[in-house]
Amino acid sequence: MFFFPLPVSYAETHYRFRFFFSLLKRSQPEIIADAPHRIERKNPLPVLLLIKDAHKYPVRLLSVRIFIDREKVFEQNPDIKINERLWEKIFEIPASGFNTGVRRINVKIVYEVKGKVRSCFNDNYVASSHAPLDCYFSDQKLPRTDHYYYGDLHSHSDFTDDQIEFAASLPTMKKMAAAVGLDFFCVTDHSYDLDDRIDDYLKNDPNLPKWEAFKKQCQKLNREASTPFVIPGEEVSCRNSKNQNVHLLILNDERFFPGSGDSGEKWFRYYSEYSAAEIAEKINPKAMAIPAHPAEKIPLAQKLFINRGQWRQRDLKNSAFSGLQFINGGEAEEIEKGVELWTSLLLRGQRVFPFAGNDAHGHFARTRQIGMPFISIEENKKHCFGVWKTGVKLKEPPKTPGDFIEGLKRGCLFVTDGPFLEITGWNKERRILMGAQTKAVDFVELKALSTTEFGAINTLRLIWGDFQKKREEILWQKEFDSDQSFDIKEKISLNPKLKNGYIRAVVLTQRDEQTFMALTNCIWIGQE
Repeated sequence: MFFFPLPVSYAETHYRFRFFFSLLKRSQPEIIADAPHRIERKNPLPVLLLIKDAHKYPVRLLSVRIFIDREKVFEQNPDIKINERLWEKIFEIPASGFNTGVRRINVKIVYEVKGKVRSCFNDNYVASSHAPLDCYFSDQKLPRTDHYYYGDLHSHSDFTDDQIEFAASLPTMKKMAAAVGLDFFCVTDHSYDLDDRIDDYLKNDPNLPKWEAFKKQCQKLNREASTPFVIPGEEVSCRNSKNQNVHLLILNDERFFPGSGDSGEKWFRYYSEYSAAEIAEKINPKAMAIPAHPAEKIPLAQKLFINRGQWRQRDLKNSAFSGLQFINGGEAEEIEKGVELWTSLLLRGQRVFPFAGNDAHGHFARTRQIGMPFISIEENKKHCFGVWKTGVKLKEPPKTPGDFIEGLKRGCLFVTDGPFLEITGWNKERRILMGAQTKAVDFVELKALSTTEFGAINTLRLIWGDFQKKREEILWQKEFDSDQSFDIKEKISLNPKLKNGYIRAVVLTQRDEQTFMALTNCIWIGQE
């Protein structure tokens, strides 16, 4: 059994090779506090306390104190013994009394292990910063118009659990999704975790009890009256055209697709059960298959030892794939590379939709992950749940997870980490929505919305992609100087000679020094 660090995960610190040292391992359970990256002040702030591996290292929880901007807002002295594999508790703190803006949350945990009383702030990892958790307190909802719904298309629950990573439970994720303002989220746990025994991640079970339990729990949560919806799925390790391991998101398919090539479960065994093309042939018509993080940089160690590779142009041409999840949280440079990959496919004439997710493994306010194995912890904010969203327009209010899948397949959607953006085309015959193909567009309407949380709109741009010239150009652009530009509607006439290409739109907003962005799906012009 071996492993290599993955991009994101709550850090499992108890596993190590036999006779090998670990600077991270302690005879304590992992203790982690977390909170959503944003809330609306009219709602309570959910603060999560998660304790992992207390079945190995029993702990007595003595007290929990929560501070917002150094003001103590909560104290509880439960004095309870915890000996479960995964224990969670959400404390709800009134938020209406605090000002809008970024608030800093500190959670002090006092606990007893092996007769010794200890304390920590925000987590008990040896090498972490223990820094406060940042949460934006907003007095407004996420910007949108009627019939649009927001979702995170790539996230992980506690069904992803192995030698180096774990996450929060599905019920906790649903509460956090509601706090963030999501209407749905896709849970895409690793295929090589979902085929494990429920009680032992080092052993597989051909009867797939973990997969069946995962589906039942998603169904149970969706029967509840409250939203958001939970869309079950998996992140399948499969082979690209060079027989290297890549990851494919499969959403809302009852069938389980095994994929263990980069699981690290067996030495020198890195050949995944399916190729991406083989899965594409077997996918349920009511499900979706989306190549995951196709522009990510693969670490050298993963290339050498678990045969990780990149999605190739040949692989991405498959018509069974509904689009690309080319935004996977991340920093500006990573997002830019994802956009470049997407537009390169568009200019080759491929009708491919944009999708966004965060690949959060239980991270809500801050990502904590294994840095150098057995030695260090890394922290950042690149992969927090619900930061990057896919906004999709539905014909009717959703009643099932399948309603979101149908909407995503139609392609009237955009991706954003803040503002709302919609492009609508018109010709003499009809209105043309994003995701559609048409012979001609006489004019377009751009609708952009923002809030003080994401800052005023400063740039709105209409882009033309020319199949013949194999390049994009800016058809129209407008800069806004006012700090009150939060609701913009523009009507733009198009040259009737624009044929054989596509149009799409971009909006940029700014709050203080931070820039936010939304990208629309395309309208394809030239054929129907």
